[in-house]
Amino acid sequence: MEEFKCILPKNTFADVKAQNPDSEIVSFLIPCIMISSDNYNILIEMIKGNVVIDIEKNKVAKIPTLQDANLKELNILELGMKFPEFKTEDFVDYLQLPVPVIQDLIDSLLKKELLEYEDGMYKVAPRFKFLYYPKIFASKEKPVKIKVIENTNLSMIKPTYHIGTMMEKYGKTISINSIEECFILYHKPKGM
Repeated sequence: MEEFKCILPKNTFADVKAQNPDSEIVSFLIPCIMISSDNYNILIEMIKGNVVIDIEKNKVAKIPTLQDANLKELNILELGMKFPEFKTEDFVDYLQLPVPVIQDLIDSLLKKELLEYEDGMYKVAPRFKFLYYPKIFASKEKPVKIKVIENTNLSMIKPTYHIGTMMEKYGKTISINSIEECFILYHKPKGM
């Protein structure tokens, strides 16, 4: 019997089976690290190196780097951080650029998913805000030790990232006090 540090979902294996009685349920151990900062924790999965937002829905956020945007785009993003929502015309006086140029920059940021557009207004995507305010993706989850019985229908996914790579990627944004290796236990109907 092996022991693992895991973050457990609220929906147990039995809950998922009850919701999907005709399906075979499979369980996965997803490798991750819990980065502890000054007064919050950030959970990062080690398959694609994304920040985990919701373990129940297996939802993650791909965090950009500042290299994902050019200097003029960064100016729009930094300015956009000061507004809850904005229109292209709002930046003409600040950037001293014509509207079509600003719109091209905004369109580029939309394609890179660094801006969002809703109801005729733009706003900076939360995943970009992470670079300035990482606490917005703070995790309240805590790993617990579980024992895994051999011959269970549990797959352990191999990490594709190493801790050093994640420290390099996130260490510029987060003050890292400690890192704890763990897994997320995830159940789902087979084939979904």
